Amino acid sequence: MLSASQILAVVALFSILAYAAADPNIFDEAEDVLNGLIPGHREHHH
Repeated sequence: MLSASQILAVVALFSILAYAAADPNIFDEAEDVLNGLIPGHREHHH
């Protein structure tokens, strides 16, 4: 049986997936965030 936290995690995941499907640009935005968080990440950008 799923716990409340597991259900919330699944709901959040589907919400993110639905938002990403509706707005493909979210991936570019997420990548910009990663570029800001991870030093040298941009060097591997293609």
